[in-house]
Amino acid sequence: MTTNRRLLYKKDAEHFFSIAQLSDIFSSLDPSAAYGVDRIKKAGMARTISQSLMLIQHKVVEETYRFTRFRQVLLSKGATSAPRVLSIPTLRDKVVLRAMLAALREAFPEASGIPVWKIAIEVAAAIRSGAYDTILRVDIESFYPSIRHDKLLRQLRTRVRAKMLIHLLRNVLETPTSPIHDPGSSERSRRGVPQGLPVSNALANIYFMETDDDLTCPDPHFGSLGWRYWRFVDDIIVLCRQADAEHVLSLIRTHCKTLGLKVHPSKTKTRSTQDPFEFLGYEWIDGHLRVRARTVRRLEDSLAGMFARHARGAMGNEREFLFRLNARITGVTYDHKKYGWLFFFGQTEDVSQLHHLDHLIQTLMQRYKFSAPNGMAVRRFVRAYYEIKYNLRDTHYIPCLDKSMAEMRRLLRHLHGAIVDSYSDSQVEAMYTALTRNVIKEAERDLQQLS
Repeated sequence: MTTNRRLLYKKDAEHFFSIAQLSDIFSSLDPSAAYGVDRIKKAGMARTISQSLMLIQHKVVEETYRFTRFRQVLLSKGATSAPRVLSIPTLRDKVVLRAMLAALREAFPEASGIPVWKIAIEVAAAIRSGAYDTILRVDIESFYPSIRHDKLLRQLRTRVRAKMLIHLLRNVLETPTSPIHDPGSSERSRRGVPQGLPVSNALANIYFMETDDDLTCPDPHFGSLGWRYWRFVDDIIVLCRQADAEHVLSLIRTHCKTLGLKVHPSKTKTRSTQDPFEFLGYEWIDGHLRVRARTVRRLEDSLAGMFARHARGAMGNEREFLFRLNARITGVTYDHKKYGWLFFFGQTEDVSQLHHLDHLIQTLMQRYKFSAPNGMAVRRFVRAYYEIKYNLRDTHYIPCLDKSMAEMRRLLRHLHGAIVDSYSDSQVEAMYTALTRNVIKEAERDLQQLS
């Protein structure tokens, strides 16, 4: 259930837009990230960063900041579906959006949502309990484009009392998205949340927050065993008794209608818990949970891409490449968070999938004539899987990227040689931050679209 949190007033919000906070956000941005309609990349903005951040802070506090139109990027969803429209902000706007996200998470801790792997564990346990015989899969049609601004802003105001932040939120919702060469209509958007922004998922989760609460905690007057409910973006999973399925679906439709949303008629289905089914990158077959075949193929393609990029000289020297490859295989922890495929694959009950991936790594090494440098070894999916399952708290096999300055220097010296000894602490920190950013980006690269 939603927990009461303190309200976010102006003085609280201003903290997230201090020069120090904005500077930290800018430093953490990926220099190779997609650019907005102004085509300015990090190196370009860095030339006038002090003035830019002061101007951003002034406009945000004075409630005069306006976002530049977002650049439209179309993401294919296959031959049978319309592409997903992503909105790419300018670098200046991205700094503001990251600060907004931090403020939203302070006011709405629920905005981060539930990790996919945790949903998988809970669904599998609920099926095995034998309490439910029916799976109800509900898809919300055109979820992001259908979100009503008035209802979302009303929900935001329940905890956000800082007018400067509400001004920014309203402005980001209304900013249009269009191709870089075609400004199109300058008319402000009146419905929907742009997809692909740092705040997109958080805003969508906040919009659905009260409905999630209501459906997670069934009506105490409901005269059956109740049900179990999970939502990941626009995909809802409910376990219930067959006799209750229509009632639960009716409740979901009613809640969605209140929010101005519609249940997708052809993608909403019920089936027996004894039948095979797929959900969120997993599949349930004969009472066992495993990673979906096409999800495995996505990781295979991604690993092959890493070797191909290294062959073109795009992933550093041999030691840095192997460090990044090993992090991709095992996953990493950083700032008390887990990143990477292995934490997703760690829920599989079919270890043969991991043996297959280890064999693939050996095949790719032979194809690209790669061998581990002296003093380093290629890590294994199977070993990492067992470390995650049974020894995560004490393992040294899964790298932790939180390091002291001395540890940063030691690692970078191992990867790049004695030249690191001549670097200042700020140079070492910048170099290590870039490496960490790349590792986390690669670890999460293909986990964005699992439903």
